Amino acid sequence: MKSFVLSNETIERLREIHRAVQQEQLRPQLRFAFSTDNLILLGMITVLVVIALLMLSFVHPQTAASQDQMDQDRREIVEAYQDDQFFEISLGEAESMVPSVHAPDSVDVINYEAVLTIQGTVKDYMAADTSIRQRENRIRAEVGAVINSASPEKIAEPSLSQLRTEIRVAVNSIIGEEKINEVNFSHFTRYTLRSSAHSGD
Repeated sequence: MKSFVLSNETIERLREIHRAVQQEQLRPQLRFAFSTDNLILLGMITVLVVIALLMLSFVHPQTAASQDQMDQDRREIVEAYQDDQFFEISLGEAESMVPSVHAPDSVDVINYEAVLTIQGTVKDYMAADTSIRQRENRIRAEVGAVINSASPEKIAEPSLSQLRTEIRVAVNSIIGEEKINEVNFSHFTRYTLRSSAHSGD
């Protein structure tokens, strides 16, 4: 029996052929596995992209609408700041006593709340409000003095127009500018006391 001795080069060549055959046998399985993973990954990416697009399509109109509303609110604020309006500043409740129109031996106790009306922009109102608040005690005292010195006829007048005009002039004089357009009373109640009852006799 003859024996064959394979050279190293032949053995190496046979090994290469064997490896090539094994790779060829494994390639379809690897290719199939690789393709399945790719499909799953591609599907997940597609779903995420669709979700992202849907979210963008929903959020964008909402954002645009919100921005439009903010712009509209800003325009309204600017217009309100620049337009002439009527503003009211209350001097709070106070009480005065004047000679009664009903009887010479009596006094009328008047409880009232004077309200100053200003016409102008928000800037005008803020400036007037600052001036009034800085001089509030003096203004309140002057309003009381005007009412205390008013004649019974002025107090009895239903519209109190003369009294309100005198107060407006007095307040504008204190402020130093014609900022007060009108003076009104949120309430003006009067009741009569006899002088003897008032003095405690």
